Amino acid sequence: MRSAATLTLLAASVSADVYMQSPRGANGRNAERNVNRNNANRLYDTQNNAKGGYAAPRAVGGPEVEERPMYYYEGEKIPITWTAQHGSGAGGNVDGQIILQWGSSATFDPTSKFSQGANVGTPRDGIPQDGNDAATDRIPADAASALASTTATRRFGMHESFDYYDNYAHTQREKGLFTADQNVNRNDARATRQNPNGNRNGLEIPEERDYYPWSNPSPWTDIAVLDQKYTPLKETWIQQNSHVKAKGLCINNGGAGQQALYDQRNWPNNAADCQEAGALWQATYYGPNYPQAQGPKGPMPLMATLAPSTSNHLGAAAAYANPDANTARELCLQTTAAQTLAANSCGTTEAACVLPCAWMAGVCRPGNFKKNSLFVLL
Repeated sequence: MRSAATLTLLAASVSADVYMQSPRGANGRNAERNVNRNNANRLYDTQNNAKGGYAAPRAVGGPEVEERPMYYYEGEKIPITWTAQHGSGAGGNVDGQIILQWGSSATFDPTSKFSQGANVGTPRDGIPQDGNDAATDRIPADAASALASTTATRRFGMHESFDYYDNYAHTQREKGLFTADQNVNRNDARATRQNPNGNRNGLEIPEERDYYPWSNPSPWTDIAVLDQKYTPLKETWIQQNSHVKAKGLCINNGGAGQQALYDQRNWPNNAADCQEAGALWQATYYGPNYPQAQGPKGPMPLMATLAPSTSNHLGAAAAYANPDANTARELCLQTTAAQTLAANSCGTTEAACVLPCAWMAGVCRPGNFKKNSLFVLL
């Protein structure tokens, strides 16, 4: 989803064919001026039809043309709207979830490794070289193309960084995940039930995209999970496995045989195998090569009831009309000032952790569990 240069939002669904309407979603688009998008695998696998999404809000031209991003004021309520073509939600015909996440340069590239001066490394849209360039080519899977150092490399859009993709392209996939009747043809995290051959879409890791919550560190920060049926137990489980939990990462410390494991795309994804390889198992928040990052970005995700939408129709969602309507929650945005107030009012013990805070893993984090209302920080 397109937003400012240093912030991108993602709405995900296992059924796909979800179109972001507000803030406007790209569906892989950039600066093309035709009805259909140019490249379905430019940034991520939307599985949407070619006419979905919004092109970049920029005039025709090259790097000299200033793109006009959307801006929001602190304290402003921002509507997040979408359409789900195959339907989903409480009382609907299709079971499903909508996962709302955001990412910024602070999580995609916290050391600014891929930035160059004022040019943001990631997330970046892709800057055309001239008025005839839509800048919709898929970024090559190499470090040189990921660096925003030249006009040629800035043409490539990038969300997840090259380091992130390269690490998990060499890391064992989770063999216990559901694969149905599919023959998964790769040993690494690029292969899943929905992507058995490990096809590449931008620098997205298919296993992270297809399974939520993922067991590995990810640069995506959870905002909320919208489910057909909200329950406090579901909410607690999601929170305990969300971005606020530091997850293990196997760090190569130069031991014998470690490079061979990596080259064979058999790098360990669990503590036992990592220790057996003589490597360092370390908890981190944002992903490969950033073990020094301290603390999650943003509060815990909250959970809300997903309103039903009509199957095979890109229209508005229906009103809540199910037995659980009294537990439905409205998704709103929490201002920075409100979060700071909540953080300062949180106690250091579970007994002292009261609304608008939530206790988890020994830390009192900002949140709001007020009935029929859901507040999160973007």
